[in-house]
Amino acid sequence: MNRLYSILLSTTIFLFLGSGCVNIMEAESIAGSTTASQTQNISPVGDNSTTAMQTISQFGCVSVTNGYQAAQFIEVIDGDTIDVRMDGSTYRVRYIGIDAPEYDEGQGKEAEDFNSSLVSGQELYLIRDVSETDVYGRLLRYVFTKTSFVNYEILTHGYARQRDYSPDTACSETFTEAEKLAMTAGAGIWASPEGNDEALAVQITNLNYNGNAGDNEPDEYVEIQNTGSRAVDVSGWYIKDQGKHRFVFPAITLAAGETCRVYTAEDHPETCGLSFGIRDSAVWNNGGDCATLYDAGGLLIDEFCYP
Repeated sequence: MNRLYSILLSTTIFLFLGSGCVNIMEAESIAGSTTASQTQNISPVGDNSTTAMQTISQFGCVSVTNGYQAAQFIEVIDGDTIDVRMDGSTYRVRYIGIDAPEYDEGQGKEAEDFNSSLVSGQELYLIRDVSETDVYGRLLRYVFTKTSFVNYEILTHGYARQRDYSPDTACSETFTEAEKLAMTAGAGIWASPEGNDEALAVQITNLNYNGNAGDNEPDEYVEIQNTGSRAVDVSGWYIKDQGKHRFVFPAITLAAGETCRVYTAEDHPETCGLSFGIRDSAVWNNGGDCATLYDAGGLLIDEFCYP
């Protein structure tokens, strides 16, 4: 009897796996009224799913243990975010492991356009890591088309930075290598500032991320220095953290050897008088963060990460 039960169970599992069905995990709809069923199955139409699985299988960091979701492209939001349709509902999807420039930043339009070139008009295949959604309710996914790993392609072409957002870090090593390819090629944000090699002498030399002036730590600061022998115009340059904070430099030129500080909310004229002007919260996470410096065209100049 036990042997018969084992045979029947094995046959049932085999038939299920061969059916082409995939598991849909619960997700928040940006329409606000519906969610994807936790038990619903999808059978993608045509041969695209077979080709897509061949593409997915090339990346060992991506696990299909939880299945994948087949979705139709709707709209590109920016360089790392899209809207898709599944089962009649619309969902916003944030690509795992990458951080592209915002639309109003240098290289932001280029990043959005490249994202669009990969996904527009495509049937997409979405794979979860650990988290279902982020704090904004967006689905967190590795995104594939029939022939490409979208997250990876954006990195290799230099239109995003590799970013680890725990616990969704299965492809961290793969994405780091992709970023190195873009850096070596001088692609996208990694291109050298044209006709302004002196710009690369501007460096982030210090970051005081644990202020003492109050709960919101207005005395935090990031310090930049022109280590070169010529003055550098940094007007329109900007500094970002790993969140949503951004400081844009006013019309200012750094003399050779000059150091400026950008405070969270304090005013210090003796160090250029620069401030994020954020008073309701701290900017720099005490547990770890990165300050990234870009020129006005969105090309990466320097980065300072801690701890």
